Amino acid sequence: NLALANVLLNAGDYLDNYLMNVDVDVETGIEITSIVYDAAKEEAEITVEAVSTEVDFNAINGELVVWTTDNLGTAFGQAEEEKFSFTIDEFGEVVTFKVKATAGNFIRARVQ
Repeated sequence: NLALANVLLNAGDYLDNYLMNVDVDVETGIEITSIVYDAAKEEAEITVEAVSTEVDFNAINGELVVWTTDNLGTAFGQAEEEKFSFTIDEFGEVVTFKVKATAGNFIRARVQ
């Protein structure tokens, strides 16, 4: 129901809405809201939350990807980091998962 000019002008935002499987007027941001480190298991439990309650991580059209790195001097997406992709079986706007803490001290999460 959108005009072509509107789609071209807002293509990046609409792609985010498509990936999150929500209407074009819904905010699609996500943020890491909790990181709990377990030294005995050498893993971090990470909680990611969508800024909108209309997001259902179990129904997204992309995958949740997490990058970790020890070197903030390089942008995420470089060889110095580790990438983890997750299949989400949790309903709602909050999802929790675990990564090996040895992967890196800095973390970024994104749906792509």
